[in-house]
Amino acid sequence: MTAALEALGIDAEEEQMRELVAAIKQRALETKALLPLEEVARLASQLLSGSTRDDAALVGR
Repeated sequence: MTAALEALGIDAEEEQMRELVAAIKQRALETKALLPLEEVARLASQLLSGSTRDDAALVGR
């Protein structure tokens, strides 16, 4: 996961990484599919910017 975020130019603290992994896992379980890199990037960007919206709003459902 760290390598993927580095490839996207995203730097995150350990706690932020845990939150991001949880958000990615939740979304993947909802869709029953792997998330495209673009969606992971969007989740990371919104999570790291301090957004308080829930995961459904993060992915534009």
